This record gives sequence, C-alpha cells and structure tokens, in this order.
Amino acid sequence: MSIGCSNTEGFGVNNNETWPSQFCSHIPNSVNLNFGAGARSNDYICRCLLSYYDLIKPDLVLIMYTFPHRREIYTTDNGIEPYMPNIKWGYTKETEDGEKIEKYLTELQNDNEDFINWYKNHLLIKLFLESKKCNWTWSGDNLRTKYTEFNRFTLMDRFKMDLGSDNLHPGPKHHEYYGKVLFDYISRRFPNYINNPINSYNKLV
Repeated sequence: MSIGCSNTEGFGVNNNETWPSQFCSHIPNSVNLNFGAGARSNDYICRCLLSYYDLIKPDLVLIMYTFPHRREIYTTDNGIEPYMPNIKWGYTKETEDGEKIEKYLTELQNDNEDFINWYKNHLLIKLFLESKKCNWTWSGDNLRTKYTEFNRFTLMDRFKMDLGSDNLHPGPKHHEYYGKVLFDYISRRFPNYINNPINSYNKLV
C-alpha cells in the first residue's frame, strides 16, 4: 500500500511507470495498491490509511509525505475538501463558504503549526501501524525537516531526473530510479519486510 500526493499517484506518467509500480516490479507476485491522490495533504494520508487499512490488510505500507502546508477542510455539510493556502481551486474557488474558509485559514496558518499538524498525523500513523504489527517506511523529503526515525527513507538526490507529460512532475526515469533505490534500501535495512513481511515486525522490537 502506497500513500501520498501526485508524486505517488503519478501525474504525468503511465500507471505502470509510477514509483509504487516500479517498486513492486522487483518483488515477485506483489500487488500494487496505490492510494496516491493529486494535491492531497498529510491529513489525507492519515485518513486514507485509517480508512482502508483493515479492508485491504497490506503487508507493507510505503508513505511519501507531502508538503505540510496542505490541509483538509471539513465542511458544514460533512464533506471533506483539500486546501492549500493562497491557491484557490475546487471548493475554495467555486463556493462562497470555501472562499471564506480559505481566507481565514491563510491568515491563521504558519510554518510551525503546519509542522505540528504533520507530526500529529505522523504519530497517529506510527501508533496505528505499530498496533497492527505492520511493516512500513516513510519518506519526508517534502517536509524540509531533519526529523528522523529508524524507518525514514531519505532520497538525497532530490533533483528530477526527467519530467512527465505535464512538464512539472517527475517523469518515468525518476520514478524508476526512486522505486529501485527504495527497494534496495528496504532490502538492505529491513530484508524481512519483503521476504517474510508478517513476522518481520516482531524481530525489530
């Protein structure tokens, strides 16, 4: 199970070219469950995991956190909408309530609050997956923080090797590279994640 924003969903590339698909290509008989969604937030990543985990029961969860200033808006009619400060689109552009909420949140938001919001989501994810005894790894390159844990995957080469068809997001070569480097990292550091995913967690704690 892979969760993230457009970089995980694979804007600008074909489904088989995304980094989750490329990662799975190195594992025989693997199943690629890609829950990436464009312009979504770390709120979304946490909500998605908690909502779908018990339905699909993945052996391994790969999380690519997105920029911490992205959030979710809970509307008065019980809806959930994506939000980014100073970027009106969808609900915040097309509805009167959305415009008001975007204005208020933009005035209140700051970098420290954004980081704390990410950290709360991260702790929820961490405690949830540990309670399930599930293998997982997370990438925080988009967070711009040195905060680290034993299972954080950091890709030092942040450059885009190529661009997708939208000329904005990473292209097929970059996805292929990321999937291979992530697979090599897990193979070296957590070999049982792939060889024996059900029992590997107990060997680590």
